[in-house]
Amino acid sequence: MKNILKYTFILILLFIGAISCRDEESVRFPNVASGVNARLQLYPERSFINFADLSTASVAFDIYSVNKDLEEIVYTATFVDASSPDVVFPPVPAITVPGSAFVDGKATEVEITAAELAAALGLPGGTAYFEGGDNITFTAAAKLTDGRVFTAANSAPSITGGAAASFTTLFTVFVGCPSPVDDITSKTYTATIHTEDSGGGPPFGLPDSNTLTGVTITFAGPEPFRYRVSSHDAGWWGRPDITGTEGGPADFFDICGDVIMQPKPSFGFGGANDNGGGSYDPVTGIITMNWYNEFNDIYGFVTYTPE
Repeated sequence: MKNILKYTFILILLFIGAISCRDEESVRFPNVASGVNARLQLYPERSFINFADLSTASVAFDIYSVNKDLEEIVYTATFVDASSPDVVFPPVPAITVPGSAFVDGKATEVEITAAELAAALGLPGGTAYFEGGDNITFTAAAKLTDGRVFTAANSAPSITGGAAASFTTLFTVFVGCPSPVDDITSKTYTATIHTEDSGGGPPFGLPDSNTLTGVTITFAGPEPFRYRVSSHDAGWWGRPDITGTEGGPADFFDICGDVIMQPKPSFGFGGANDNGGGSYDPVTGIITMNWYNEFNDIYGFVTYTPE
């Protein structure tokens, strides 16, 4: 009888120890099947850094959460320089939202100004370093009151992915201006082009102009000012007496009325890069875009006129 009681007591101790170990493990290793609930919603009018007014520009958002045990959420910022994307800027903690900021499950108007962001990132010259097309990616780490920390790495895709994500672990904002998407994309254009070489003459003695009707411009994203034009060369490359091969579409940025063509990959005759001086006139709707094809030493000056 004594032996039976002894073994029973040992089994009880082992069972209690096993439960205790499992509880400790659950603290050290979060359950990725559940994760944290912290859904972020940017304010549309402050979902980018307003390049036209950097002195008052800010990024702002609300956070929604059903968690009652949030200690804090830290958003770490990583900066990418549009003109020097190979330059590495180290990630820095930029926004900390304490659990006390949540009232009835919502932290309202969490904000970081352009000046605060530039200072946190250590940008040379502060906000003066920003230029159109720069972007900042924020990643979230949510710490609970029991010490567990949830990020994208230990949260299930069902929690962090898709349009209905309950934990926003990443978002990106861009430096730019509000762009009139409806005005730019709601019409077709007649495109005209003038081409020349670096000496100012017709490239290779070829015809130096062309006109193409029915050109379209669509919103491309993800930047709030990126568009795609259906012909970057007004059909010039496609002329039978040039190459007979269509040059195809290209993307451009509308940065506060300055049109900046994005690098156009080669389509067999070299690519093209922005050559400066492009513009969008909101009164007339006319868009100009200038590029340089270095492989063939060809400059293209394109005008898009609403039809």
